[in-house]
Amino acid sequence: MKGPRRVSVRSSGGGTAQETGTGEERRVLGVNPESTPILAVAVLGMLLLAAAIAWQPSRALIGAAALVALLFAVLDGVEISHQISENRAGVAVLAGLMLMLHAGATAAGVIALARPAPQDGFISPGRS
Repeated sequence: MKGPRRVSVRSSGGGTAQETGTGEERRVLGVNPESTPILAVAVLGMLLLAAAIAWQPSRALIGAAALVALLFAVLDGVEISHQISENRAGVAVLAGLMLMLHAGATAAGVIALARPAPQDGFISPGRS
């Protein structure tokens, strides 16, 4: 485990400020959630899943999307906790908004799955 490290930051007045941090990256299940490639893969995966649902709707795809949205909602909750502990209220609010969007997507998926399957096997938004 690394000890605390000091970081010098120049201010506009010409002085320096010292900040102490651990220098360790936060990991969730062994993965750095702030890694750009991980975020890009997650966004691309959800976009592909949404496109697949739009192209050929199926209960399996809707269920998969609902589960992934639920996972993202849980990760958003972890992010809110992390940002609050770091005293970053603005980022915590953004994470809260993302949590609400992911929870809404999960709810929409659950509602779609709760509806009876149509006789022709095709799920469309206008049918009941």
